[in-house]
Amino acid sequence: MEDRRFDEMAKRLAAGGSRRTLIGGGVGAALAAVLGLRVPAAEAAVSCREFRRKCTGADQCCGGKSACRRVTKLTCDLDGRRCCGTEGAFCANGDTCSCCGDLVCNPTTNRCNLPL
Repeated sequence: MEDRRFDEMAKRLAAGGSRRTLIGGGVGAALAAVLGLRVPAAEAAVSCREFRRKCTGADQCCGGKSACRRVTKLTCDLDGRRCCGTEGAFCANGDTCSCCGDLVCNPTTNRCNLPL
């Protein structure tokens, strides 16, 4: 910020204003900050699909270690292409249906790995 602009802003704040003006400005700034932080997060949630969700391309799936493939495990009962974890991807609570292909969810590390 330029020195002159900073000085002008400091003078305005020092001059004061009515309580109503100051409170209104504070509420408006807080509201703008909250809305500004939440909008991008909402957009990201719409464009990113979690494991086991239907997909058409890997760029739709959340995380760096993800892919869009058919989950072929008989116990999963998932049709079509789904977002799944590649080797090393996080998988919660031993959920093998979140892992791609022959990978299984290691319950100790909670990562998709080849079966032992």
